[in-house]
Amino acid sequence: MPEATIFDSWAQFFKNVSQMGLIVLVIMFSGLISNELSKGTLVNMLTKGLSRKTVILSKFTSTCLVWTFSYFLSALVTFLYSMLFWENTEVDNLLFSISIVWIFGIFLISAIILGGILFKTSYGSMLFCGAIVACLLFLNVFPKVQEYNPIQLISVNMDILKENIEVSELVKSIWITLGTSVLFIFSSIIIFCKREF
Repeated sequence: MPEATIFDSWAQFFKNVSQMGLIVLVIMFSGLISNELSKGTLVNMLTKGLSRKTVILSKFTSTCLVWTFSYFLSALVTFLYSMLFWENTEVDNLLFSISIVWIFGIFLISAIILGGILFKTSYGSMLFCGAIVACLLFLNVFPKVQEYNPIQLISVNMDILKENIEVSELVKSIWITLGTSVLFIFSSIIIFCKREF
């Protein structure tokens, strides 16, 4: 057995987040909009003059804050226990590698909100996110698409830490991910403002 290194610790972190953490994120917040619409609590506030745009942006902001706190807290715990096991905890591009997974989480949150508005059910929201991720995984098969694909942000983290991939190679996929997130939120606002409940 090879001797364990700090890279094994971060490999486990990225594996847990990309396989389990993001799934839990989608499941936890899949009812973000749909539950309030089905219970009628949101309808009451809307009829009393609350802006629909404010509803979407506040839901997005609060969910992003929860995701940010939870994610960076888990990264901090990983960093702290790594300090206990290894003397040298210096890893190149660590913050960048952690940040791009966070960006992908923001992308999923925007997809959750759009899915909730489109389908009005938590299952519809989950399936919408699942369909988007499935499409991204399918597109990743084509080499010419890979440099633009948001799925790169959760699949090349260890390559970044080991410097097998340059940070500059992910700039396009970061911009595509951020742009798509903004597009999802604007689409959510437009659909939500036009739809009657």
